[in-house]
Amino acid sequence: MKKYISLLTAIFCLTFIIPSLASAQGINFFSPGFEGGIANENEYAEMLFITGKPILLEGSYTISPGRMRGNVLTTNYIYKLSNSEEDVKLDRRITIETTFSKEETRGQTIAVSRITSSKENIKIG
Repeated sequence: MKKYISLLTAIFCLTFIIPSLASAQGINFFSPGFEGGIANENEYAEMLFITGKPILLEGSYTISPGRMRGNVLTTNYIYKLSNSEEDVKLDRRITIETTFSKEETRGQTIAVSRITSSKENIKIG
């Protein structure tokens, strides 16, 4: 019985308390965007491992406000990263389409997002 109580307490803490404390500190566990690196407003950094040597790329990203056509919202993510010491540049563009549909029985709006295009150029040297 003690094992079950301990397990339930741990699950409760991991589900509710820790994310709440992290949010109070400005950490967001549930980021809705594509960013996998370290983001701060428009500044962005990520590690590149394609050369066999880890290279820190830093730069900026922009998220277009999106354009709504009917029930589909199109949002573009544009990344411009570089490392001048290693002479590396990375340009990335990702387009995400979110389709909204209204569920009549419960009155909920359901949003389904998918990446419709992705392009990345890496220039080394």
